[in-house]
Amino acid sequence: MNRALNGFLIPSIALMLSVFTSCSYPETEFAGQKSEDLVQNNELSLPYPLIGPLSQNGYQAILATTDLGLGENRFAFVLISKEGFVNSGTASLGLYRAETQISEQRYEAPLLNWIFPRRGSYVSYVEFAQKGEWKAVIDFLHEGNEQRVELSFLVRENTSAPNIGDPAPKAPSKTLSDVKNIQDLSTGIIREPALYRHSLAETVNSGRPTVVAFTSPAFCKNEVCGPQVEVLLRMHEELNQQAYFIHVEVYDNPDELQGDLDLARFSGTFQEWGLPSLQWTFVIDCEGKIANRFEGFATSVELRSALMKLMQNIGTGQHCRTV
Repeated sequence: MNRALNGFLIPSIALMLSVFTSCSYPETEFAGQKSEDLVQNNELSLPYPLIGPLSQNGYQAILATTDLGLGENRFAFVLISKEGFVNSGTASLGLYRAETQISEQRYEAPLLNWIFPRRGSYVSYVEFAQKGEWKAVIDFLHEGNEQRVELSFLVRENTSAPNIGDPAPKAPSKTLSDVKNIQDLSTGIIREPALYRHSLAETVNSGRPTVVAFTSPAFCKNEVCGPQVEVLLRMHEELNQQAYFIHVEVYDNPDELQGDLDLARFSGTFQEWGLPSLQWTFVIDCEGKIANRFEGFATSVELRSALMKLMQNIGTGQHCRTV
């Protein structure tokens, strides 16, 4: 079933950011190529992100959601041209089994804007009934012309990261009480104490929803990584009486790094969750189970929709304590 993503108001905030200085667009025809921004001295189980071949007109698709399994999956990607990110309307997504080259499914993938201008992700919810090699053919309109790009990717029987319906791992996350300085909890410049007040081990069994983001802001440099902590903080400011909001730093020693990933060690929480790439956000329901999962940057529209569904008890059969 394709979940509707249209009909939401997408917030747009004019931030003076240069979004291209930290991104690279390798012109490769190998869709499994690792981005240059992947940590070099720490092993991850999947290449990330997946970069599609360059089209004749200079367009590429980059897949944010590489941890795909049987059943329903969030399928998110960005489109880029020679000038930068493509942000135009809705893309049409065709999915093919690589061995048959016969179109099995077709979906609409609307553009969801990020929190700064001229950048967004195309997102759809898709179904995979068979594992193995798949191909995506993406059609879109840009500057009045029809364009097409392709992606090749792998669907596994089971995902690496916790999936929807799985119990959330009860691994504790570092809090303010575990460190001498808040700088020990994040590589980013946004260090809001409220995001580090509670441990995941505490909130998972609290009877209230939890939104947890695993990300390392200072090293968020690939094309599908975004300002997740900022989104998390804005949601906390509005909804902290209804849910918990937690940031978990990917690296265990942010105070030691100072831009040098040779010194990096993955945090114990990150490892216990079994995450195969460097930016994830999960919505955990009132019973401590994964309600939604988002690989790569998750927009406020997506997170708000997932959280409101829990709090308003829409179609879940659950009741969340929101006080």
